[in-house]
Amino acid sequence: MSSDSGSHKKEEANRIYVTGYSAKESEMEIKNAFARHGEIQEFSWKGRFCFIAYAKPEDASDAVRLMNMQDFNGRNLIVELARAKKKDGACYQCGKQGHFARNCRQNRRSYSDSRYKKL
Repeated sequence: MSSDSGSHKKEEANRIYVTGYSAKESEMEIKNAFARHGEIQEFSWKGRFCFIAYAKPEDASDAVRLMNMQDFNGRNLIVELARAKKKDGACYQCGKQGHFARNCRQNRRSYSDSRYKKL
C-alpha cells in the first residue's frame, strides 16, 4: 500500500520530533527518557526541540504512542513522527517559504483544538 492519503506531509517511519520540554532540561535527560523505547541511531538536539531516529520504525511508533502528551518534569511533551526534510528550505508544516515550522501559523491552534482535531 503506497498511498499517502492525499497529504503532502510525508512522514519518516523511524524518526520522531520532540518538543514541549522545559529549557532547563538537558540533552542527556531527553535522550535517556527516549532510549527506553529502543536503540537510538541519531539524536539531533536543537534546544527547544529535537529529532530522534530509532533503529526500528516500531520503536519510533512506540515512543510517539507512549510519550506524546506525557508529563515530563511538569511540562507536557509533544512527540510526533518527523516529517520528511524539505530540501528547498520550506516550512515542513505548511510547505511555504520564509519561516520555520515552529513559527508556522498553521501550528497556532488552541490547546483544545489540537487535542480533538486530527490532521
